Amino acid sequence: MRVLAGGIQSLITDHVFGAGPDLAPAFAAADPFPHIVMDDVIGADPDEFLADFPDADWPGWCRYRDQYQPGKLICSDVRAMPPLTAALVRELCEPAFLCFLEQLTGIPRLVPDPYFEGGGLHAGGPGATLTPHTDFHVYPRLRLYRQVNVLLYLNPEWLPDDGGALELFDAASDFTNSARSIDPVWGRMVIFRTDDRSPHGFTRPVADGRFRRSIALYYYTATEADIFAGDTNTYWKTHGDTSSSRRRVRLAAYRSLLTGSRALSMLAHRCNPKPWIQRPARGAVGLATVRLMRRGTFVTRGRRGHRTPEEVLGSPSGRRGTILTASITPSAQATSADLTDRCRPRPFTALNVPVHRRGLEVIVVVLLLTGAVAAHWGTLGDRLTERHDFRQTQTAASAVDFAAHGIDLLHPRVPVFGPRSEVPYEFPLFQAIATIPMNFGIDADAAMRGTALACFLLTAVLLYGLLRRVAGRPAAVGALVAFLFSPFGLQWSHASLIEYLATAGAVGFVWAGIEWRERKHWAFVVLAVVAGSVAMLVKITTGIFWILPLLLYTAAREAKGLRAWIRERVEPGMIVAVSVPVFAGLLWTRHADAIKGAHAATKWITSSNLQAWNFGTVAQRLVLDNWLTVFNRIELLLVGRPLFFVLVIVALWWGRAQRFWLGLVLVIAFSPAVFFNLYVVHDYYLAALSPALAALVGLATVWLWSHRPHRVSPALCAAVLVAVWVFWVVAPAWSYVLPMYDPPADPYVAAATELRRTTPVGAPVVYLGEDWNPTTPYYADRPGLMLPPALVADPEVLDRMPRQGYRYVFSFAPDTDPIEVLSRWRWVGIVGPRTYLVGSRRADVASAPVFASTAPISSIDDSALTTVDCGASHLAVSDSGAPTRVVVSADRSHRLRIRVRDGLAPLPRVGAIYLRSGALSCTGATSIGVSVDSQ
Repeated sequence: MRVLAGGIQSLITDHVFGAGPDLAPAFAAADPFPHIVMDDVIGADPDEFLADFPDADWPGWCRYRDQYQPGKLICSDVRAMPPLTAALVRELCEPAFLCFLEQLTGIPRLVPDPYFEGGGLHAGGPGATLTPHTDFHVYPRLRLYRQVNVLLYLNPEWLPDDGGALELFDAASDFTNSARSIDPVWGRMVIFRTDDRSPHGFTRPVADGRFRRSIALYYYTATEADIFAGDTNTYWKTHGDTSSSRRRVRLAAYRSLLTGSRALSMLAHRCNPKPWIQRPARGAVGLATVRLMRRGTFVTRGRRGHRTPEEVLGSPSGRRGTILTASITPSAQATSADLTDRCRPRPFTALNVPVHRRGLEVIVVVLLLTGAVAAHWGTLGDRLTERHDFRQTQTAASAVDFAAHGIDLLHPRVPVFGPRSEVPYEFPLFQAIATIPMNFGIDADAAMRGTALACFLLTAVLLYGLLRRVAGRPAAVGALVAFLFSPFGLQWSHASLIEYLATAGAVGFVWAGIEWRERKHWAFVVLAVVAGSVAMLVKITTGIFWILPLLLYTAAREAKGLRAWIRERVEPGMIVAVSVPVFAGLLWTRHADAIKGAHAATKWITSSNLQAWNFGTVAQRLVLDNWLTVFNRIELLLVGRPLFFVLVIVALWWGRAQRFWLGLVLVIAFSPAVFFNLYVVHDYYLAALSPALAALVGLATVWLWSHRPHRVSPALCAAVLVAVWVFWVVAPAWSYVLPMYDPPADPYVAAATELRRTTPVGAPVVYLGEDWNPTTPYYADRPGLMLPPALVADPEVLDRMPRQGYRYVFSFAPDTDPIEVLSRWRWVGIVGPRTYLVGSRRADVASAPVFASTAPISSIDDSALTTVDCGASHLAVSDSGAPTRVVVSADRSHRLRIRVRDGLAPLPRVGAIYLRSGALSCTGATSIGVSVDSQ
């Protein structure tokens, strides 16, 4: 029996902790989803436990009474639990059990929940059931992702007729029959992978006179699952009696109506057939009042006579809220169409805004931009690890290579598939710009963040100019605030990503294209080509759909009719402005694929091989939760709930240039619909949509501003709008922004520290277990070859490693990583907890405290072998002054790990180990045979 800290005896039987590797295949192959059932897990006496476990009347229970889990009792406060039960709960959160779970499930770096959210002690009396459901995946409280459920049952003498059996369901079933039923008997532990494909529950009620007891614990990781696994919600799979068609229809309509109810209310208001002009009685002299809305018309009670909105906004009375009127008399009656044309606002330009107003406008814009810089000023020197360190350091690695070896835009290098390997993705213009501050001595991380922030501010300025051209100054100011100070903008505006250089190009392309459409000056075609090419080259997934607002925009002098519409868009200037950037983007993609396809280490990441990754699959699109993931991010991080549909309605029903606003809505809709998987997996892809969403917020700002109480000062109204934005949009998503100011510890940076200590500067390294996340090579300044699963299985790549001069191998998690690749070298030494020294001769590794020959020893006297039972015994080797050779005989097993000394990495199956002293032990096999002699 194991002894825990403080001398407390373990309550979990010993056979559990060493069973992970042996049970892993059965766990992975289990049907209907990965799970395992283990019996006799508890070593304590059942009667002792029952005396300690609280009964149904215990005041510490939290009681559930909803229809999905009737009769459920739960206690998540470990301090309130009885001592024996609390000790068992704590033991299930200790490193030994976590290591077992990692070996069993293959999920590294699992962590328990210190708050036991939804977990702890569970119980249920007669009649208790649990509706089939899938659990939440995203745990906002700790910013973790749920991966594994562990259920431990505490019910002696439980019979099948007692009900309460755990049921595991096929996600594609109708949930009437389970794929597996598991009785909750004493000491039985059920472990299963939890995601949106693992529905479970118990539908047979607990029998009369029985009390179902269990412990439920959930385990998390700091990173999301590789594929979509759920969101913050628990999804119940059945909803009571649905036998009647009426209930089925109501259930189907429930979710969609809940989301669209607010949008439908606004739509019903707009469809109200009330007249928009109230005409005076025949023969009377009076005023016709136009109340707000009609393609941007602003007219109502006020002074006699007609003035444009620009004149009103530029006058003292207009600044106090006076709104336009149109005089109508029997002798000069105007039709509603005439009145609309007369009152239509002209574009706000510097020529029709008074000088003092232009000065105030500049001050406001500069203050907003300064505020955005101030929000990030103290974080520009932080490491690139707060979120998506993979993508941030990948971008930074190319820029650092440019700064060290010169800029080569056609052959960008990322040292992850070889010390000087070319991995061209997007056109590296952003990385080239970032070398400018680096050449002035600024730290690489600060240079990357500063360049990203500059691109973000450039996008903001261009968005302001575009909106001011199309919708006027109030809309431009509203859009600027929404873009600069959304939770998404606060988080990603200074990240080492190319996103905002692409958005700057996209927004500049639309603005220049509109100026061409209005002025027909070829200089704007040139600007559109340059800006559009930047967008398409830097990130074609961002730029491609920003063509739509330009194509749909209706110029002031554009004739009506389909033929005129088509003729306007096939003019030479439009064809050049649109086709050249698209061609440039496609040409770069072909060039990049040619480079990646020419090398064995990178051919798997060509565009053709990543189609499913980039575009997603049909099956993925048929899962509603995937769409909700993207939609919830848009609402939470960019516009605030539930404003998205309201913004769309305002844009399409009230905006003056309705087709332009429709183009922005299509940008928001098409981008995630086409590149579906990218938007499901990566939240930072929303940067492509953020200017369009900010523009919709700007238009809504004008609508709200026109409805403000005119007796209240404009300054107070503006303050109220800002407060609404802060409390409605920023505050609910503050936990998303917080890592910017308090970045979490990054395990890759700790790995880089070990590499800098154990390897010489610039030494090429082979990396295992980090996919191809370049964070560790970047911060260790050790280029090399990263081996994601696709390359571990490629013998062509593995066979080349010894010939390419690699002397070091680093394994992020050597107990689980495929360190068998060390056998590609004849000799291997251990120089750190995760670092190996490799070579073709003994002299290459003799400096290591422990080294080994990977070739098996052919002549072994079996009678001279000593058996070392894995996980149970060890072989001590005393210091004899010279290296001692330990010959190893073991069956081939990719899970075998041989440990020689604390603080040093384990070895896989080898022929002989050379060491001065140590204690040999093993895991991942039954036993090994060893023979000791001096060398």
